[in-house]
Amino acid sequence: MKLSNVLNSISESQTLKISSKAKKLKNEGKDIIDLSVGEPDFNTPDYIKKAAINAIDNNFTTYTDVAGIEPLRKAIMENLRLLDNLEGDENNIIVTNGAKEAIYLALKSILDPGDEVLLLDPYFTSYPEMIKLLYANQKIIKSTDPKNPSIKQIEDNITNKTKCIIICSPSNPTGIIYSNDFIRGLAKLIYKKNIFIISDQIYEEINYSKNNNFSIGSIKSVKDLTITINGFSKTYSMTGWRIGYAHANKEIIKSMKKMKSHISSNTNTISQYAALEALEKKNENINLFKQRIKTFEKRRDLIIDLLKKNNMLKLIVPEGAFYMFIDIRKTFGKKIRSQSINNDIDFCNLILQEKEIALTPGSAFGNSNYIRISYAIKEEQLREALNRMLDFINEIK
Repeated sequence: MKLSNVLNSISESQTLKISSKAKKLKNEGKDIIDLSVGEPDFNTPDYIKKAAINAIDNNFTTYTDVAGIEPLRKAIMENLRLLDNLEGDENNIIVTNGAKEAIYLALKSILDPGDEVLLLDPYFTSYPEMIKLLYANQKIIKSTDPKNPSIKQIEDNITNKTKCIIICSPSNPTGIIYSNDFIRGLAKLIYKKNIFIISDQIYEEINYSKNNNFSIGSIKSVKDLTITINGFSKTYSMTGWRIGYAHANKEIIKSMKKMKSHISSNTNTISQYAALEALEKKNENINLFKQRIKTFEKRRDLIIDLLKKNNMLKLIVPEGAFYMFIDIRKTFGKKIRSQSINNDIDFCNLILQEKEIALTPGSAFGNSNYIRISYAIKEEQLREALNRMLDFINEIK
């Protein structure tokens, strides 16, 4: 059986693959603690769930406009105006099946085969695979300072084939928030080179920093070159509802809508009405969301407190999201019970085998010197997992 060559070159999402393996082992009776999954451990708030039930009861179960129901697009635009100082109206918005579909539709709308897309190391695991699916090429830019990548280094990597750069802030996998100076410098470069930027801001409201996430789309010189991606999965604990969105120039949105009309039609109607309620009653429930962010921050601080003194590990302290990216290079070349650790894959496989902890290898994000911990897990389990990790590290010789 001969399948598509391009699909044969695509890797399965490593985060979902590891999470699936962890669930399988749990079902076999193993005491697995899963720190791999990028999913809040909180339930969808009740007021949002009730809106979905009401949508069903009121028979809001038919097709909608491919771009999404107008009230939701207006509410999203107003939220982006308040959060990110973005301009536009409902015609600058498309509602999608999660933020991933928004990114894919955006890339499809601007790329031709052979075009280049710049990615900053480390990057979200799905970006390169999406680029491959579109017969384009990724170019990875490795930085010595994750928070302030070199604008000159980025410029040196731009060629006449470069069409786009993708950034994610707060970052998955590091949790860092790009500095305002970096965003301004990047905007000047994008304007100068006349290339697009996709700004993935899915974690922007999970922010522990005193500085708000600075949205590059708010800079007037590059607003027509910017595609802003966001969604409801992380802030509102609505991962399974599959509802994301993009904000962009109206011509880009039209192009995305045209493609979506042939791929999936509208995003789930019931989820759209739930998302509308999420935004319309956000302020009434703001204390709930603030408490959840404080809970994530408390877990982050627990990881720092327990792991910072271990000289085998080097932490990147996150300012947002719910991930810790940990440098494990000092474990390479060492052994645990005669089994060698030569890379991040070995580390993750062995700690799963020896201590029943599921972690994500950094190579899933383009950097094999690291592993990623998700702390979207109850504190008791997180503490137990960290103690097991320390035991594992102490047993390495």
